[in-house]
Amino acid sequence: MQKVLSTTFMRGAVVASACAALTFTGAPAGAATLTPTDSISARMAKPMQIGQATGLAMKITKPSSYSVDMSWSAVAGATAYKVALSNATTGSAIANTKVTGTTWSVSRDLRPGDTLKLTVSAMVGKRSGKPSSTTAKVPDLTPPTGAFTVAHDVDSKDATVTRVRVADDSDGTVTQLVTWGDGKTDSWSTTANTLTHTYPTGKKVYYPTVELTDPAGNKAVVSLDAVAIDDTEKPTASDGAFKLAPGTAWAKYTVATVTQVGTVSDDLSQPKNITRTINWGDQTTSVVPAGGMTAKHVYATAGSFTPTVILTDEAKRASAPIALSPVTVKADTVAPKATLAKPRLRRNAVRSWVRLHGRATDVNGTGVREARVRIVEKRAGAWFAYRAGTRTWVKAGTKARALKRSRPAVVHPTSGKWVYRVRGLRKGTLVVKVWGTDNVGNMSTPLVYKQRLIRR
Repeated sequence: MQKVLSTTFMRGAVVASACAALTFTGAPAGAATLTPTDSISARMAKPMQIGQATGLAMKITKPSSYSVDMSWSAVAGATAYKVALSNATTGSAIANTKVTGTTWSVSRDLRPGDTLKLTVSAMVGKRSGKPSSTTAKVPDLTPPTGAFTVAHDVDSKDATVTRVRVADDSDGTVTQLVTWGDGKTDSWSTTANTLTHTYPTGKKVYYPTVELTDPAGNKAVVSLDAVAIDDTEKPTASDGAFKLAPGTAWAKYTVATVTQVGTVSDDLSQPKNITRTINWGDQTTSVVPAGGMTAKHVYATAGSFTPTVILTDEAKRASAPIALSPVTVKADTVAPKATLAKPRLRRNAVRSWVRLHGRATDVNGTGVREARVRIVEKRAGAWFAYRAGTRTWVKAGTKARALKRSRPAVVHPTSGKWVYRVRGLRKGTLVVKVWGTDNVGNMSTPLVYKQRLIRR
């Protein structure tokens, strides 16, 4: 009896020793050590401890909205990381996810001064370790903005700047410094909406600015309108300084262009600072920015129009209208024509209709913009619609439904000819619908062609 008990004990010891060696192969430092008195099930149930993430960092930038780039050090044995970003100031969640790497980025609209909290938990399979966290304050990275107007009295030489708007994404006071352009500066009180400055006598143009600075030190410089002192003359242009082309145009299609080919001048303002305003003769205008040389326009209706140009200097003195050559605008009201060429040989064969082709013309108009081809086919009693975008066929119950579910091929003709290759065509009754559209939207009457295909 004692011999049997001894043998049983030795077998149990051997099994326990083997299990212990298997369980702790590669066990991390600091893991719990099992004693020989522990049961086999207890040893197998104790999971490997998951390390805690370290080296958490956040980099906050602001290209447009705020971008938060987060990182942390890798945890040995981790297969993924559970990460979450929240606003510790408001207590609201921002984003959370699971990643396999050690970086994560989030773009959001944030408020400067708020505190962000990053929380990272390493994971092994479905188990999560103890979370680690760090915080960072959202910096103020956006400069303030502002809008101002300038008016000046020609006789007194006084210029008055009026504040229209000053805004910033922080709650602090934005300081405002006006540089008048004559060597003088003034700090602007936030309570006063206007600020007046007297310029010295003498013909000259000054360019005032307002520098805005928020509490975080972000700066923005707002350029104000120029102030011209003792400017008494209007700007002028050389003969033929502006040309209009073309002389004839299509309404809603042709681009008419006014180009400066000569010189403009003023007693005070430089040519680049003279504004050109084009009156196209159809109750519309285009203001060419200072320094610009061209203006473009598309007439909406037919008629004869004579554009004019007005020059304005920095003192807001305007020249008399400079008349240009007239332009005759015609309306295209005639639709184009589109046709399909039927095969001359083996018209009832599938291979004869794989390559569809025809003509699309607009002889006396603006020209053909595109031809469209809609295709359906009846096969063994069922209708199928062709979708040109994917070059696939979809089943439809009726011919009307097939036409509705089909998607036309859009073809741009070359020298009045169009070509389109159909994919997946089979035996059956083929129906092809063709029409064309010109450059102002006139559409031809659709032509429908029907052919029975009984041979490959």
